[in-house]
Amino acid sequence: MVSHRYFHEAFRLACLMQLRSFVLGTPPVTLGIRLLVRKALSLLEAMAEQNLPGFCSAHWVIFTTAVCAAPGGVESGELDDRARAEKLYDTTM
Repeated sequence: MVSHRYFHEAFRLACLMQLRSFVLGTPPVTLGIRLLVRKALSLLEAMAEQNLPGFCSAHWVIFTTAVCAAPGGVESGELDDRARAEKLYDTTM
């Protein structure tokens, strides 16, 4: 049941990002999109660490998160949001 909640929240976040970015045309550098991306990445990383069954089904969520992520903008030594999404995608595939 816990994994179902994780997946439900991940797909909900991906839908919100897709609607705000693709339909409404909100740029990825806005605070709202950046917060959704960071929340999705944190949730996806937690799902990957717990090795939840069916995590490979989250490829659409990872893709949408990576597309909506703004490039750069982090301190040196840390992965930016796109690099975090690519790392998750590599883990999935």
